[in-house]
Amino acid sequence: MVSVDLTQLDIAVRARHLAKPEGEVGLAVANSLNSINAEALAWAFSALAPDGGNRILEIGFGNGHTISGVLELAERLSYAGIDISETMVNEATRFNAAEIADRRVDLRVGTSSKIPFADAEFDRALAVNTLYFWSDPAADLREIRRVLKPKGKLVLGSLSPDSAKANPLFKYGFRFLSQEQLADLLGNAGFSEVSIDVHRGIRKMPNGQSYEAEYFITSAG
Repeated sequence: MVSVDLTQLDIAVRARHLAKPEGEVGLAVANSLNSINAEALAWAFSALAPDGGNRILEIGFGNGHTISGVLELAERLSYAGIDISETMVNEATRFNAAEIADRRVDLRVGTSSKIPFADAEFDRALAVNTLYFWSDPAADLREIRRVLKPKGKLVLGSLSPDSAKANPLFKYGFRFLSQEQLADLLGNAGFSEVSIDVHRGIRKMPNGQSYEAEYFITSAG
């Protein structure tokens, strides 16, 4: 892999690769996100709380290096993931080759607006830091509801709008939703029992400067 100095990357270019990582720059951005998002992923994994034998869908798995963390949440889990980036799907396929060969992992290029799986196929669905890029969140949430079983559970992870204001990166093509907006969208998409846990943690801006951020872990069944 070519070495990429992300501190020298134009902020608009970095934002574009956060939405859809591509090529060597996209791989470097995705690698940096594994550490930046570690805390948020831990919160989301805890909320997901799958039962043994569940089938899990993740929307926007990035480079796939955290898929093993999902599989370790319970016994006999199977995992399917979609990502809009062919670069990410290729890297995740390489990294998870053994699990794919064992048929525990299924990775595909796809979008949340048209999920390439059957109705009521999944017990759990997970989407961390992808909601920002959905052009029609209401329609995408209905599509996720379609592929979940009747008693299935969705977990979303997203920054609060107020926290997003602190980072200039998020001026480029990101959309952040308040707790009220999240609850309304999920209710209209057919979800019930919506709960939003608010967490606070330290995040980094593109220049390396840290700031305290408010983060929403939204669960809906």
